[in-house]
Amino acid sequence: RNLHNTWIMEIKKFKVLTNDMSFVFYDELDKLFKLSSLKNTIVIFDEAHKIEDQIIQFIGIGITNNQLDECRIDIRKYKIDDIDLIIRLLDDMAEYYAREIKNIEDSRAYQNNPDYRLIEGLEKKYERVSRARVDIFSNKENFVINDPQIHDGKFKSVSILPLDISEYVKSFFITPYQIFMSATIEKDSFCETT
Repeated sequence: RNLHNTWIMEIKKFKVLTNDMSFVFYDELDKLFKLSSLKNTIVIFDEAHKIEDQIIQFIGIGITNNQLDECRIDIRKYKIDDIDLIIRLLDDMAEYYAREIKNIEDSRAYQNNPDYRLIEGLEKKYERVSRARVDIFSNKENFVINDPQIHDGKFKSVSILPLDISEYVKSFFITPYQIFMSATIEKDSFCETT
């Protein structure tokens, strides 16, 4: 059943790449760009007033208590207002996901009945943490650590976001033609910020 579901998802992804027209959510757009050259393609961005926030969220990263629990990481070992310790935290998270992927793939249970969705989910988490780590490490001054969310004295989450996204924007708009649609967009401020 899991193999069948994984196969169906791969067919859907292939259709997105080969159809003349496809609708993709912003959070999937980066994957589409990685998998396809999109030459001679028109991309229509609906809700265009949200593009800047989507790029900020894609480049930055949020770290939650649930993620740290999953990775068996004690946040108290890290000073989360220090960018170098955030980078170390991201390293430790990536290491956990890589180790978990290897352990599962090496297990007899996986060999007998592979759970590709489980591995795909862990790989996505690994890639997300690793990419954020590289982006932050390569330009520490461009990232800000937001105040952590604390509830009843317990850590809930923290986000690390870029201040300037201009160096990343071109990688999102690689198609020859783009149409931006929004009921609330105002040209001058949109062109000013992106």
